[in-house]
Amino acid sequence: MTIFHTRESHTHKFRTLTFCIALCDIAIAIGLSFSISTASAYAGELKAQSTQRIHEAAKARLEILQRNLAAEKYHADALLHHDDARIVASHRLQRASSIKSGATGMVHTLKARQAAAKKAKAEKAAKAAAAAAARTASYSTTSTYTAAPSYARSAYRSNAGTSYTRARTRSTYSAPRAPRYSAPRTQGPANHGIARTCSTSNQPAACQSSVNGGGLVQINAGNRGANITVYAAHDNAGGAWIQGVNNGDAVKIGGRSYKAAQTRHISKSNPQMATQKGQVWLQTCEKNGTTMKLVLLQRR
Repeated sequence: MTIFHTRESHTHKFRTLTFCIALCDIAIAIGLSFSISTASAYAGELKAQSTQRIHEAAKARLEILQRNLAAEKYHADALLHHDDARIVASHRLQRASSIKSGATGMVHTLKARQAAAKKAKAEKAAKAAAAAAARTASYSTTSTYTAAPSYARSAYRSNAGTSYTRARTRSTYSAPRAPRYSAPRTQGPANHGIARTCSTSNQPAACQSSVNGGGLVQINAGNRGANITVYAAHDNAGGAWIQGVNNGDAVKIGGRSYKAAQTRHISKSNPQMATQKGQVWLQTCEKNGTTMKLVLLQRR
């Protein structure tokens, strides 16, 4: 009986130990489950926080990129406006230059007209002075013929009989008239001589040398049967008088009389002009240094 009782005690102890081990396993399992759940929750929280931080960093980066894009757009607009302003300024400068060139040409034309008017006024004043001098000479000549009637008046006071005869003689006497003054007739425009003659058909280079030599040069432009005559001179070498030639003025060159029919102003950089066969032109450089004056002449 004693041995059997001992076996039951061992069995009971074994069962108790097994139960305790099972309880420990259960407790460990519950603890592990709780730990896993807690770790999962913590991992989820960490993941949520990490995701939020990533979103915030991406948002901040996007804002920075947007600000940089706005800054680049502003600089691009500024450069575009700067280029537009530069183009507008360039156009305005070109327009101002053309206006200045035209104004310079008008100033030279006005000065030439003023010089011509001053010359005409001086000629008119000279004619008036000559006429006044002629009238003075005529008056002094007439006064010499009135000396005899004054003598008759003095004789009338001294002797009545004699004075009557002399007074009657005075009444019938007429002194000879002084010769009437007539102003000298103008001889027309001054004759401008031709210094040299050249032709563009066989010696085109020599024509420029001839013009550079000074004086009025007759250039016969006979290319392609044009037969055009050009009287050319530098404005500072015998051609300044051409600046004062206006439409309708009489011009005499080499003994031939012409009338100014048309005036043109062309650029030296592009000296192209439409002409007709047989025309005669007068040419000189203008004082602005960029244009030339050409006058179409017609035979009178």
